[in-house]
Amino acid sequence: MPWLWIVDPRAHTVEVFQHHAAGYLRLGAHMGRVMAAIPPFDAVELDLSSWWTDPEPP
Repeated sequence: MPWLWIVDPRAHTVEVFQHHAAGYLRLGAHMGRVMAAIPPFDAVELDLSSWWTDPEPP
């Protein structure tokens, strides 16, 4: 599996990892109700506000 996303709906975060020979490398994180270009689908921006049904976390 070359890509790994960890989605935390309570914290409103998406962490992005890519597999390399030494393991998974964290490429970054996206937080909140934002438009995000997330690899490997970074050709289009995803509207993360539609992913979260509860209010913003504190």
